[in-house]
Amino acid sequence: MKQTETTETLTMQSTPDVQFDLCRVLEKQNGLGHDLVVIDWQSHQECHLTLRPLPGERLAEMVRRLVAILRKRNASIVRH
Repeated sequence: MKQTETTETLTMQSTPDVQFDLCRVLEKQNGLGHDLVVIDWQSHQECHLTLRPLPGERLAEMVRRLVAILRKRNASIVRH
């Protein structure tokens, strides 16, 4: 699994003199069977996850992997 820690900050310019920090990318993972990006907002964190079946993996096994990733991060699905 390839994991990248990053401190990218997305910003918005409202005027030439004012800049607001919107969010920060905390983590990027590109692994066998999944891609994950964790974004830190001032009020919460977002995990953007793409899950792909592994060779020969059944749906129930893929769902177990999803549950394990969510539990590890104390996360829940709010939109799909």
